[in-house]
Amino acid sequence: MRLRLSYNEPSIEACVSIHVRELLGSKCFSLIFYPLSIADMFISTLLLTLGATSSATTDTMLRLTTRQQYMPGSGRQDWLQNNTEVQWAASETAIVLIDMWNQHWCASATTRVAEIAAPMQQWVAAARAAGVTIVWAPSDVTNYYANSSARANTLATATVPLPPGSPIDLPPLPLQTSTDGGCDTNCTQGSPWTHQIDTLLIEQSDYLISAEVPAGTQELWNVLHKKPNSPIKHILYAGVHENMCILDRPFALRELRGLGWPKDDLAVVRELVDVMYTPKDPPYVSHDMGLKIHTHFVEKFVATSVSMYDILAMSY
Repeated sequence: MRLRLSYNEPSIEACVSIHVRELLGSKCFSLIFYPLSIADMFISTLLLTLGATSSATTDTMLRLTTRQQYMPGSGRQDWLQNNTEVQWAASETAIVLIDMWNQHWCASATTRVAEIAAPMQQWVAAARAAGVTIVWAPSDVTNYYANSSARANTLATATVPLPPGSPIDLPPLPLQTSTDGGCDTNCTQGSPWTHQIDTLLIEQSDYLISAEVPAGTQELWNVLHKKPNSPIKHILYAGVHENMCILDRPFALRELRGLGWPKDDLAVVRELVDVMYTPKDPPYVSHDMGLKIHTHFVEKFVATSVSMYDILAMSY
């Protein structure tokens, strides 16, 4: 904001010319107020200045509790849970939503996607309203959205060179999926998905990225750095499946860690993920317990986890 003040001293009246420039495209606003007394002039100037400063610096802060597990360096060896309260600026946070398809070849997987889609839609809407960047990653059905605004937004971002990558070493995954591809119902494998589940609404301000190699990695990297002076610093992952696509797609956790993204700035959303796993396979536990076991694996070696309610509570 630039203020230019002038007044006619004999008449004790002033003309205040206030030029307000906002970086909203090419828009420029000019407001002129007159005549004013000198006292009114300075009061108005002070209020306008404070208001402009406030609006320019305000950013919604996401108050999250990140959870991870670690092995202590002394004493009896055991995995200990660490919960940390953090505040992430919404403008510096992105959500990546993976493979929430309308139908899966595994019937129980289709059911579980439908179960998490309703709270996911509410959660995404609350995050978007707070200023979080929303990135859809539907993989095989990307072409269904070829003419969407979200896809156009992604393709319009400038290409930002990827840093040198180095794959991270992980121990074997805790869930085996050799029986029926991890499906816990008797189904014939195939590719019945055509688009995302209709419960989830893609808005014009969102982004939608490819799963091709290396395009998927590059497109996500471009979106994360769409504001060179204020890049995304924190990423939340939701969708399916945590032991497959959320871990290993070109835009997924393992890839980001390999590009140097800190573990503390990555998180899976515990209530909004699922795994492919049948109790017929080791470690021979229920599907729900299998999900918990794999999320604990992520917390130990890959990223942190958060609850969806940390963001949802902001919209209540």
